[in-house]
Amino acid sequence: MIGRIISLLVVVFLGHATAWGASYYVSPSGSGSTCSSGSPCSFTTGLNNAFAGDEVVAKNGTYNYSIQTVRSGSSGNPIVIRAENRHQAILNQSGGVQDISLDIDHDYITVQGFVFDNQGEVNRGFFMVDLHPTGSNSTINNFILEYNILKNSGSGGVYMRNASNIILRHNKIDTTRLNSGNVGEGFYIGQNSNSPLTQNVEVYANWVTDTRDNFVDYKNPTRNVNVHHNIFENHISGDGLIRSQYDGSDTSSGNKFENNIVREATNPCCGIFYIDDKRVDIIGNVVYNISSPNRFFNKDTAQIGRAHV
Repeated sequence: MIGRIISLLVVVFLGHATAWGASYYVSPSGSGSTCSSGSPCSFTTGLNNAFAGDEVVAKNGTYNYSIQTVRSGSSGNPIVIRAENRHQAILNQSGGVQDISLDIDHDYITVQGFVFDNQGEVNRGFFMVDLHPTGSNSTINNFILEYNILKNSGSGGVYMRNASNIILRHNKIDTTRLNSGNVGEGFYIGQNSNSPLTQNVEVYANWVTDTRDNFVDYKNPTRNVNVHHNIFENHISGDGLIRSQYDGSDTSSGNKFENNIVREATNPCCGIFYIDDKRVDIIGNVVYNISSPNRFFNKDTAQIGRAHV
């Protein structure tokens, strides 16, 4: 009986060991291939070494680097890219090698605890975080962005298209309107064309401040995108604080904007909520201190689904 218990414990322990995966530590001055806490490697080496179930752990400091994923994790075993100490690893876009601070090209990736700082490079760049499938990957699946700060962008916060099963939570997006020639949106979800579907997206518990054009833009086509329990504030200009684009005769998109706080905004030219035939259920939000709104909705709410603000 004792032998059986010991055998069971060994099996359980080994099972956990496999699930834990490896940790690859990186630092701004890292080198070599050891990638341990005491001897960290470069960010590039850490990303190249990580496979499903592994993590890349960034030590404190400022990295003149842009993150670009190398490969996918797997179901139950994502590749986790995280700061060792929350908000103490800073990705400085002014020295980055790409126009995008965080370029997600693969599935089952989680990114936690960084500061992405465009550092005044307002004429460079696209959105700070870009979910963009490339190569054989036609859709980005199962990505989590949590506990990060994205700041000082000339273009916008998060852009996703051809994406599915996405979670954006507990992030702060601070100042995306530094370049008046770019959109400056907080979340741009979908694509301005009949591209493959973006669906099953949850955006919650984020704080979005100092944006332009739209806080959130539901593009075409999107389904089951739920933006809830966020704070949106300090916005200027644009055709609506919340916008959805035309999507044919769609009446069952499952898209929602609910239980958010929207405040301190000015000059939404075409309505606080600019809903263009795509159904977005607008429920239970608190909206106040909006200067010079042309109107609350851009059209009859009967055309856009439930509108309980």
